[in-house]
Amino acid sequence: PIFTTFPNPVINTLNINSITKLGLVRVFNTSGQFILNEVINETDVKVDFTSLPKGLYIVSVGDTVKKVIKK
Repeated sequence: PIFTTFPNPVINTLNINSITKLGLVRVFNTSGQFILNEVINETDVKVDFTSLPKGLYIVSVGDTVKKVIKK
């Protein structure tokens, strides 16, 4: 599905939104460690970035991939 992520850069909470159910959502760092890897049967999800180190993260929903930066 087409989805949006905001804010970018993220400080505390990353919002992932879609007009359809998200399905499989994966958020991982550049080392391949998963922060989130689950099926979301909703149109939106909030991911807590508070305890994560600063850097680049990858958000994958279905076949679509986006990059977000943690400040």
